[in-house]
Amino acid sequence: MVPTITLAELRAKLDANEDVILVEALGPLYFEDAHLPGAINIPHEAVDELAPSLLSDKDAQIVVYCASGPCKNSGLATRRLLELGYTDVRDYHEGKAEWIAAGLPTESVAVAPAVRRLIDRLGDHESPSRSERLAVRGPGGDDLITQPGVEIERSVRVLRLHAERDVRHSASRKPPSESHAG
Repeated sequence: MVPTITLAELRAKLDANEDVILVEALGPLYFEDAHLPGAINIPHEAVDELAPSLLSDKDAQIVVYCASGPCKNSGLATRRLLELGYTDVRDYHEGKAEWIAAGLPTESVAVAPAVRRLIDRLGDHESPSRSERLAVRGPGGDDLITQPGVEIERSVRVLRLHAERDVRHSASRKPPSESHAG
């Protein structure tokens, strides 16, 4: 069993301005749609790959969450982080559903037009140029599609897969049929 944290305990830590790293263990589409303020995205299946660069302090307070209680991603990610030597990791088991139900704010990520152009243009083995990397930065210098330490090429591949899925999904939708009175 992994250590857990309740909404009340998490809110107390955040309200006290404790240094807590929030980690969403869902995939990028879910993270882009809505995540807890300030959270980073480490899907549960990518913990080994992303944790070393995104969570450099193994003694930091880390709270991992996913969609809701029935979702197992946060428990899996929490367990893996503990196995990797992180010392203060807790699973916010009730996750995003409870957070939203409590009326608490979320953030979302907009995919910039420059990123869409990169997705359309780049081949599987091409890398964006320095100027293209700068084109995907937000007005405050924040990276719009990657998090610190994550290669932009990986993010572009992930976004390309999502864009392809969205195209397939919209192509499979049938237009509404008109009903005719007889």
